[in-house]
Amino acid sequence: MLDSNVKRLLNEQVNKEFYSAYLYLDFSNFYKSKGLDGFANWYNVQAQEERDHALLFLQYLQNNNETVTLEAIAKPDVPMNALMDPLKAGLKHEEYVTSLIHALYAVSQKVNDYRTMQFLDWFVKEQGEEETNANDLITKMELFGTDAKGLYMLDAELKYYRRDYTGALASLNIIAKRAYGKENFYTSATQSDVLKALCNEYLLEFPCEGVIWWALIRLDRIWEYNADLKARKDAVNILLWPISKSARDKNSNLAQTEGWY
Repeated sequence: MLDSNVKRLLNEQVNKEFYSAYLYLDFSNFYKSKGLDGFANWYNVQAQEERDHALLFLQYLQNNNETVTLEAIAKPDVPMNALMDPLKAGLKHEEYVTSLIHALYAVSQKVNDYRTMQFLDWFVKEQGEEETNANDLITKMELFGTDAKGLYMLDAELKYYRRDYTGALASLNIIAKRAYGKENFYTSATQSDVLKALCNEYLLEFPCEGVIWWALIRLDRIWEYNADLKARKDAVNILLWPISKSARDKNSNLAQTEGWY
């Protein structure tokens, strides 16, 4: 039998995870209405993952012979006007969910409930990944999200990550049509050809904005476009930048990035 506080928090977490699914479906609807199918699909998949999380908590309670109480799920009420709004709200929400998981872990630890702690270990790691993904989306949007072609590139990249290669190609062709005046400039929707098209458009559309470096790293193609880096692929922190001497002089707590001198 589970401790009463542990049981209560687990029951509440079922509801919180279902609310997360509702919230991300709301985000998906917002981006769908803006014609950004890649963003919409991203949050649609996130909603499915949150639902699966809820079912894991529910099943854990059932496996421990506990009664599951399903409460009403709150209506999402995040105001969304700018394209950035759901992304920032998503990060804030993931940080909130992390705090819930940590609180549940702490209560379980207090009563020596090692089984529940072991069950929660995966969620602790998962929340770290969720916060990283949420932060990455914000960084990308801040980098070039106000530019139309940048938005379509982000949209195509998100579709690519979700293996929607046909959708990614459609977004890339919107950019290509503006540049070349030709419908369906890219025709092959295989994974490798869509990846090549993504890299090609980043190189052509963002030659001076400081975008290409990070895009090629995200797409794991930096080695194919820089022979010098490829030759030093195993070097420590080869893809990280050094910290300037002026920055280190101003802050004695800063140490040079390992691998740089």
